[in-house]
Amino acid sequence: MYPTFLREAQVVKQVLKDFPSVVITMPFEPKLYSKKLLERYAGKVFAKAKDCLCADPFSGDPAPVINRLQKQSSSLNYQSNKKSIAVFTSRSTDKTFYLDMPMEETISINATFYMRDIIQHKIRLKEYLVLVINKHWANTFMGSDNQLKLLKADSPAHLFDYSTGIQKRQKQWSAKAAKNFLDMVATQFNWVTSNFPRPAFIIGNKNDISRIFERASDRKNIVQLIHRDTEHLDAARVQRTLHPFLRDWDTVWQTYRMQQLEDARTKNELVSGLNKVSGALAEVNGGLLLIDENMYVPFKHDGEDEASTEPFFINDRIDKLIEKAIGAGMDIDMVKPELLEDDNGIALIRRRSGTGMPNVREERSRSWTEIF
Repeated sequence: MYPTFLREAQVVKQVLKDFPSVVITMPFEPKLYSKKLLERYAGKVFAKAKDCLCADPFSGDPAPVINRLQKQSSSLNYQSNKKSIAVFTSRSTDKTFYLDMPMEETISINATFYMRDIIQHKIRLKEYLVLVINKHWANTFMGSDNQLKLLKADSPAHLFDYSTGIQKRQKQWSAKAAKNFLDMVATQFNWVTSNFPRPAFIIGNKNDISRIFERASDRKNIVQLIHRDTEHLDAARVQRTLHPFLRDWDTVWQTYRMQQLEDARTKNELVSGLNKVSGALAEVNGGLLLIDENMYVPFKHDGEDEASTEPFFINDRIDKLIEKAIGAGMDIDMVKPELLEDDNGIALIRRRSGTGMPNVREERSRSWTEIF
């Protein structure tokens, strides 16, 4: 069994190193926003952190920390293609991490904030896909919280009613790739789930759903098959049908991660165990790192604790691993212990060579007639 310890059951050192300290997490996407806008936003956040530090009665003399914080603010990389930043600052340490994960805006003053705590402030968007199908039509939706957006609508007529240009090429493609309407829908839904990776639901009668699922080339994203009549199922009724699942989003997300894990295991794209994952991080660029949310592995060398030699945001080997994973451009999630029982509490899903994580915002700007 891997060395897992509940932090509540361990005597974890809570004495802050390099007191006082400031930790900032915030969205930071130069690809989406102008430098001028980001400079204004970052300036406000850093100024707020400075004010909070000065107002804290336990900060003592905050001047050395403020000086480091100002240097970090003025040296932000506005050429970054990441999504957010995490800034750690103390009297003797300053470090800025550029993250491939969307983050909440937070400011922590003189608090026990470690690398693993970054993951707790990751923005977890409730985004999903829905395919609603019957013999007359098929609608594919993208959902977020309480909204559904229709991505594409298909009918059996789409197999035949093409004219010229792009649509003529579609006719040739469809005639070859789809023997009937369900085959066509299955093929196109495969494209959608591959390029918009998120939990996916399929709603329809048992036979239609089974046919779609059998032809799914990438089943890891499909979290639920819902059997019901869809003849009069508009967007509002789809939302009501999904409500019990969306209400328990944590279960949906854990199922999604579990299926990604098993898919990677089947395809030999999985690395398990702390030492193997740590070694693999030197060779990968991007991917997904899953860690047991209760896992704590202390530093030990010749019977001595090495934590005192690390900066204030590193408390154990897991924090050190997360720091390394962020540098490798990994997405990171803390998951329930039972999900990683067969993987010694930690697993890395390698990104397939030659394929990057899709830029959803860029894909959304393309019309569906260009894609299909």
